[in-house]
Amino acid sequence: LQRFTEALGHSDVDWVLWRESATPLPVIGNQSMCAWVEALATEVGRPIVMGNLAHEPEAWYNGIFVVLPYQGLMQPYYVKRKLVPFGEYVPFRSWFPGLDKVVPIGDDFLPGGEAELLKVPLGEQVLICGGLVCYEDIFPQLAREVSRKGAQCLVVVTNDAWYGEEAGAYQHAAHSVLRAVETRRPVIRSGNGGWSGWIDGMGSIREVLIKSGKGVYFRGAESLVFHYPMDADLKQSFYVQWGDWFVLLSGVFSLFLLCIRQLGT
Repeated sequence: LQRFTEALGHSDVDWVLWRESATPLPVIGNQSMCAWVEALATEVGRPIVMGNLAHEPEAWYNGIFVVLPYQGLMQPYYVKRKLVPFGEYVPFRSWFPGLDKVVPIGDDFLPGGEAELLKVPLGEQVLICGGLVCYEDIFPQLAREVSRKGAQCLVVVTNDAWYGEEAGAYQHAAHSVLRAVETRRPVIRSGNGGWSGWIDGMGSIREVLIKSGKGVYFRGAESLVFHYPMDADLKQSFYVQWGDWFVLLSGVFSLFLLCIRQLGT
């Protein structure tokens, strides 16, 4: 990871994006791990945005963090809000103590509350990002919330290595296309063992990081050119403004027509 990041630092990239759970130890709760990432950001002279873990005194969290050169780890950070059942927490653990033996995952992670936006300085500008971790890009309401708060783009960090080199990684990435269309925000994605690239606000896949003979399943680092809207160009889509009301009203209207049809027969 250090070698790949240093290689990017010698290019003309503006910032570096790492995948979910990028380091073997939590960046909060392990001082040496945090110091290593901060030193690397300073060495390459670029902001590092990364998926990582936080071991706070009261709990574990999965999130996205921004590390700036010479400034270090920034606060606040984004905390994952939709946890994976039996992967990050055990449902009904207090009711069924025996589940610990069946699913020995250790302590539960805690979900985040209000979504924190990520601020990435890029020269004289600051890129405002809405974070999504792991499978959070399958939940439309999460992308809608950060877009309403002012995110210029959506950043997805994930670990799709669980799927192997099958279709799962591509199917997961397809949800990011839907989130881009719904919010009219570009999506930039970093996936371990899966799909990395970016999608524009119209849902067009603009660039996918691949290597010859390996496709999206490769070890290394690549760069891409990513376009995002400026503050003056930010507009809220119909879905961001109104959410699922259209779907609910359509359902009610369909039931109304069905009732009329039944009464007519």
